[in-house]
Amino acid sequence: MVNTELKKDRKGSVILYSVILMLILVVTGGAFMKWAADEAYQARYDLARSQAHYIAQKGAIERGMALLRSKKITELTAASEALPDGRRQKYGDFIGYYNEARISQESTLYNLEESEFVKTGAWDASSVGIVEYTTPNGTPVQVKSRCTLRSQMRTFANYMYLTDIETVDIPGGGGDEVIWFFTGDTLYGRVHSNDYIGIKQRPVFYGPVSTCKDEFRENAANAYFEFDPQFEVPEVFFPETAEDIRAGAQLYMTDEDGLLLHQIEGNAGSWVWYEWAAGNGTEPTLENILAQDVFPYSANSIAFFEGVLYIKGDYVQGKSTIACGGNMYLVDNIKYADVPSGIPTIPEDSPNILGLISEGNIVIRDSDANGKGNGGPNGADSPHNRAHIVITAGMVALGQSFTFEHQNDQEGGGNSCQNEPLMASWDHGVYNYGQQDLRGYIYVRGAIAQKRRGYVRRSNCGGTGYDKSYDYDFRLQTNPPPLYLAAQDADGNVFFEVTSSWSEMVVD
Repeated sequence: MVNTELKKDRKGSVILYSVILMLILVVTGGAFMKWAADEAYQARYDLARSQAHYIAQKGAIERGMALLRSKKITELTAASEALPDGRRQKYGDFIGYYNEARISQESTLYNLEESEFVKTGAWDASSVGIVEYTTPNGTPVQVKSRCTLRSQMRTFANYMYLTDIETVDIPGGGGDEVIWFFTGDTLYGRVHSNDYIGIKQRPVFYGPVSTCKDEFRENAANAYFEFDPQFEVPEVFFPETAEDIRAGAQLYMTDEDGLLLHQIEGNAGSWVWYEWAAGNGTEPTLENILAQDVFPYSANSIAFFEGVLYIKGDYVQGKSTIACGGNMYLVDNIKYADVPSGIPTIPEDSPNILGLISEGNIVIRDSDANGKGNGGPNGADSPHNRAHIVITAGMVALGQSFTFEHQNDQEGGGNSCQNEPLMASWDHGVYNYGQQDLRGYIYVRGAIAQKRRGYVRRSNCGGTGYDKSYDYDFRLQTNPPPLYLAAQDADGNVFFEVTSSWSEMVVD
């Protein structure tokens, strides 16, 4: 009797436990199914959101950036411009399109006028990407994302090295000679030439490299490229004159058709300029100065000197562009006040920016400070007061080249400079030809643009000229010197550089 009742109790307990277990399984199964459904919905929504972002980016590029890159400087306006919508099409399981595409100017420092010289500003290209789909229960869903690409007009300062012609005129009428990028050359910024780029042995390029030609000119080439080189790209136009800087300069000095010379120095506190008569020395002295004055440092200092200009200074501050109509001679360091001479490194937070523009050549003067007379035979170990030159600037030689004076091209050991191609008739210095003349290093912390590649070192007489230590100043990408040359093609269409981008969800 007792056993029978015990069996009945156990049977009832099993049934009860089974019911409870089934209820637990139903509840947890339902919760799991709901969780799985929620996860599937969220995953699909996240995928739609990502797709909407890429469609918005596509619209900003197809409509906004394409339009900006087709415009001349004169056609760029501050007004916002609405652009056509994209067509509806399938993107996998979604239907998508973009609308509200537009370009708008973010900022500008100067009025937009017809000129090859940049009016620094930023433009936004944006659009809204839209993705549509239907949930399993038949609910329509629309997901929107806005993408904005901020771009800035590319200037000559966006290039670490920019040239129109890659060959140099051999002194004495010997024709053209290729100047090679070769082992030991390391370039960190963008490199472009409208001509065939000469690659010899193993130069190193850490920035983008491009040419208008369909190939390189190679000689045992084994170069390292961080990015794939680009061939047959649009030409970067080199104007012949700097008329816009002439017109926009706060300081404009005439040379009275070659009768006057000028020197400007970056001194502590301000620029200082000097004027004296041509033929009465090649530097200002107490005896020959006809006029002098200060030119203040500022956030927008622009000076233009007709004819020859001599320049130097260890204390440059602010943002300046210094330009001239003839050759520009660098008679000593020209560097920012916060850059040391020994190890010239520009602080990341430096507020100082300098542009040097010549309608002729930019020439490193054969001066004692720059290593005259074999002042740098010990290379980097040579003292800075008798060798080397430090240049912290973006440089543009519109007429010819960035190069150096006295290249040991005459025969024998004479001292006449009558036939020097870079010197004026009144500037006949003394130079001992036929002897080794190593002058140390050129420390460029900036950018170089030139109409034609120029020598900075020759192999004659056991070596003449300089070794190179070139570093690109990446601040120039978004902060060029005032009124700096704009990068545009032969038709006047401007090149743009995307500097930042962002996206945001759009909620109706």
